[in-house]
This record gives sequence, structure tokens and C-alpha cells, in this order.
Amino acid sequence: MGYRNRTFFTRKYLTPLLQKGQLQMTQPDKPNSRNQKYITGKSREAAAEKSRMTVR
Repeated sequence: MGYRNRTFFTRKYLTPLLQKGQLQMTQPDKPNSRNQKYITGKSREAAAEKSRMTVR
């Protein structure tokens, strides 16, 4: 994303979005993993709904 200060970005943007539930970690048991990714709450809900629709 081009942010130079990771601590500022985490405190200002990432943590509040995680607390509100707007973002979710792909690996919540390993928050400092180098492979950590984040998805929006809507994306996860849409994927769950899609999987329910295809499993009949």
C-alpha cells in the first residue's frame, strides 16, 4: 500500500477495522505471520453464502 510506517498504519487503520468486524484475519491464530491476509466481513459472508448455494 505504500505506507512507510507499519506501526502507524496498524494503529490508525487496521486495528479499528478488525475491532469493528469490518476486516477479518485469514489466520487469526497467527496474527504476526508473514502470510497473514485480511478479508472484508462482506467477502466472507458472500463466500459462505455461495458455498451454501452450491452444496445441495
